[in-house]
Amino acid sequence: LWEETQKDLEARLARANEENDRLYQDAQQKEREGLEGRKDLSGRLARLEADLQEAQADQEKAGKELSQAQARIAEIEDENRKLAEVNTQMDALVKKSIKDLEDQAREAKYDQEHIARKAKDAAVDKLMLEAKMQALEERARSAEAKLAGMTNDMTTKTAQVSLQESEIMNLREEKAKLEQKLLKYVEKILEAQRPGLKDLKPEKRGESSDEEWGGIDEAPKVRAKRELDEQKLDMHYNLAIAYDRRRMYKEARQEYLKCLAINPNDANVHYNLAILYDDKLNMNAKAIEHYQKYLELRPIGEDAEKVKTWMLHAEQEDRLGRDTR
Repeated sequence: LWEETQKDLEARLARANEENDRLYQDAQQKEREGLEGRKDLSGRLARLEADLQEAQADQEKAGKELSQAQARIAEIEDENRKLAEVNTQMDALVKKSIKDLEDQAREAKYDQEHIARKAKDAAVDKLMLEAKMQALEERARSAEAKLAGMTNDMTTKTAQVSLQESEIMNLREEKAKLEQKLLKYVEKILEAQRPGLKDLKPEKRGESSDEEWGGIDEAPKVRAKRELDEQKLDMHYNLAIAYDRRRMYKEARQEYLKCLAINPNDANVHYNLAILYDDKLNMNAKAIEHYQKYLELRPIGEDAEKVKTWMLHAEQEDRLGRDTR
């Protein structure tokens, strides 16, 4: 556009110059023809000069517009260059993010496979230990049966009884060690299946009184059975606590019920089972039942007042639940 305008102005300027020359020649000629012709020529010359000034003004305006257009083109080119740099940076960032995500996915898959193998190995070890425990229990029961047969003739077979008791004690010690290993493997399995959970401090089951075990009986056979039952009860009790700490509440309930199958009058088991029903399983009626049993067994124990308060709350919640239904 600028070039066309330039050419047009130059053409008009050339024509004006030609016309000016021609008019100048005509003016010289007509000057001789008279004053009237000279005035007409001067008017035409003035108009041509005005046209020339207008053309020069248009040329100057067009030059300014051209300068502005060139400046705008330079700005656009600079913006395009910056956009290209940003696009390059974004492409590099996207590629790096994709690579990082792929690496994380591979690591997560490896960790998952490692945990699965670890859980499988721990489960196999647990089964082997359980099989050994069952074998030991069979041996212990066999020894108890032999001991029971020998108690009828204690005076003549004292040496044999002592030997059997020694064997039973050795079996119990070996069984206790295996139970500890089993508990550790259970812990490993739970950790593999539920990674990231907070662990709780272990709690020891308090000793049960003689009355809770059905009274005092110093007969060797009864005493040996009671000691074996105590070990079994401790094992199930510790498993229940391990399950409870990992929020596996149904499994914990089963272990507590196994404890009560061994000794229905263990106050500590009723205490924990009541809390499990109350706080974790939302079974208020069951919680009340075991709170009451605990208070029957230990009506003036150190936790009796707390248990009474908890039982009152459970009864209120149970009553509200029935009213809602």
